[in-house]
Amino acid sequence: MVPKKALEILKEIRDLAGVLKGLSKEFNVEKFLSVYLKSLADNSSSDAISCAALVTFMETVPLKGFIDGIVSKVLTSCMKQSKKMDNFTLAESGSWAKKILFVINKNYPSELRDAVRKFLEDSNVQSKESSVLETLCMMLDGSFDLSTGISDSKIWFSLDHPKAEIRRATLSSLGTSGILKAKDVDSRRLETIQEALLRRLHDDDLSVVQAALALSGLCDVIETPHLLEAFRDILQRCIHILFTGEYCTIWII
Repeated sequence: MVPKKALEILKEIRDLAGVLKGLSKEFNVEKFLSVYLKSLADNSSSDAISCAALVTFMETVPLKGFIDGIVSKVLTSCMKQSKKMDNFTLAESGSWAKKILFVINKNYPSELRDAVRKFLEDSNVQSKESSVLETLCMMLDGSFDLSTGISDSKIWFSLDHPKAEIRRATLSSLGTSGILKAKDVDSRRLETIQEALLRRLHDDDLSVVQAALALSGLCDVIETPHLLEAFRDILQRCIHILFTGEYCTIWII
């Protein structure tokens, strides 16, 4: 970690992100970036300047290889911060993390999903899984309830969860909430939901695919060409299972 006094000096350097972006073209600055970015992430929960500096770096410097470390630091800080708060305070405390994760999602969506999955697969997190999911969604959304809307964080932590049973349960909750039939969903949110549901239609676990197929309003959310492509993939997978003698537990609805 960067010592606190050194970190304060670095934050005061004008356009440090631009300077390092230029230097990275001729010199290897990866080790410095790794330590500096993790230090910023570590301090972002209590220091708005660190948070703003980290966001600036992610929008300026190519950081694809650093996303895993940043996300891990942010989510770990969220869990540490939550231990000192009640539910009301918790719902108001995650704006700093939201800013960071939303910028990562904008620039590195697949890397963010991989990093969140890795965090959730950690044995320490799995030992208290339900409370971790609820805490993170509370901090970033103010609610763990899917009936309040399909937020980015609910997709990251539930719909893209590494455990099939949680992905399946989340899809079932979506089906009963009626959210997919809502008419007031903005275009960016609709695109995010569409991409998440398409991933579940191509899920490795066919029971999750079955839950996705059972959703009422699926045709209203996913564009026809993408839906037909998903149906073709599912049909091919089932035919392969039938011909290879593997057991198939999916019903095409």
